[in-house]
Amino acid sequence: MSEDEQQNQGDNFSKTQLFVTIRLTKPDEINTLLQLQTKSLRILTAKDYDRRQIEAIIERNYRLNQFRMGAITFVAEYEGKIIGFAILNRIFRIIDAVFVHPDFVRRSVGKQLMFAIEQEAIQRKIKSLLVLSSLTAINFYQALGYQILGETTISHNKIKIPCVYMKKQFLPFTLIDRLYGWIIIVLSCAAIARFLYLVLSLSH
Repeated sequence: MSEDEQQNQGDNFSKTQLFVTIRLTKPDEINTLLQLQTKSLRILTAKDYDRRQIEAIIERNYRLNQFRMGAITFVAEYEGKIIGFAILNRIFRIIDAVFVHPDFVRRSVGKQLMFAIEQEAIQRKIKSLLVLSSLTAINFYQALGYQILGETTISHNKIKIPCVYMKKQFLPFTLIDRLYGWIIIVLSCAAIARFLYLVLSLSH
């Protein structure tokens, strides 16, 4: 699930824009990113989700392993400290995560990370990006041109978590692009079916 710096959208003041260094992450920084993600979720989403939902999101994100194959992770660095990160999955063409440290929200850190993500996508000829947005982040993504596709609910440990699918298109789709999209959907369904078959087989 994606999160960003939209927590203080109702504030009556605007902080000064912070210019950060955007770079690719290093393998030994994963734990730092996970800690930042946890802190961001617990503080910035508290107005939209209760404690049980937030902890369920954190556990779900850990289990999903957002830094899996196909992930391209950018970090925002300020004065030698990582204060945000964003993940693009180039295989499934989705934004897996956008997180900003609570101390640096409303300073355009999330926007700079999103710019890096979108430029990477365009360079790879990815014509649109999908994001599963938290309720907290909807306005943030809309301000960047993402459109709501529909509301949905994910579940973890029987805890329901409402969120929203959003999408931004950069270039028109060709027939080949549409076929590729259907192939991805079919492969994803096949992988899920195989997993369920293995689980059921082991249970007997």
